[in-house]
Amino acid sequence: MSRLDSVSRLLAIAGACALLSACASTVHKPLSDASRNNISQLEMRVVVLQEGPIFSARPPGVAVAAGGGLIPALIDASVQKSRQESLVSKVHSVLEAVHDYDFREEYSSNLSTALQNGFPLKVGKMSVVPSSLSREAADAAIAATKNGAGLLLLISYYELEPNLSALTIRTSASLWSEGNPQKAYSNHLIFQATSGSLDLDRNTELWASENGQRLREQSLLGIRETLKMLVLDLGMKEVVEKPNSPSANTPTEKFSFYMAGLPQQLEGTLLASEPGRALVRDKTGALFSLPR
Repeated sequence: MSRLDSVSRLLAIAGACALLSACASTVHKPLSDASRNNISQLEMRVVVLQEGPIFSARPPGVAVAAGGGLIPALIDASVQKSRQESLVSKVHSVLEAVHDYDFREEYSSNLSTALQNGFPLKVGKMSVVPSSLSREAADAAIAATKNGAGLLLLISYYELEPNLSALTIRTSASLWSEGNPQKAYSNHLIFQATSGSLDLDRNTELWASENGQRLREQSLLGIRETLKMLVLDLGMKEVVEKPNSPSANTPTEKFSFYMAGLPQQLEGTLLASEPGRALVRDKTGALFSLPR
């Protein structure tokens, strides 16, 4: 592959990731009971975008690729050039530790397990691929969702926070049925695992030690939690809220969520919890699996 081709590929992937990030304000569209009951054969397509790690240094907007691994590490725009160079070196050591880890394969095997354990829709075809359909192919696939057919598209990408303080897996989910170009369901499913530190050196050692064991474990957990959130969201029954009903005034809590390497407060409703982890829905309807 030529240098120009490599840069073009990286810019395309980075652009797709940026589009997913920009969709954070999109309102969750629940799957109606009628649509769920009408879908008897679902095609499920999972797109894991990155083929290699992405280093985005802004400004001036330079993208650099390194061999091995599938986790993009996004370097914050505010760090100085010397800081960037130091960070790239440390990120390389983390990615080298997991260069042989196949996220698409892990996604595929865990997806197969999820489909066999209470998935709310009948899936007739499933695939995990590195790129999405072209606009023309997507339009044709959506138009073909008639007579009980449905199309579910998941787009996932992975990122390490600038100081390696957290691993975040973001997934955009969309479902079409009845040949309707309007989505029958859409949402964002976000998993995060934290290092417990803001110190770059300590985080580098944590993620890279023992052949990247913690990063491998948390990445696998992220895939499973993403599918758990999807199953929960697709299976939820319609609720008609009345202004004075208890469900219309569901109490919210504040949770910690890392952005740009620093902990921020995320307000949402606790849907489920288990030791060390909480499943939360924020005010836009997006689902989060967060450490607790």
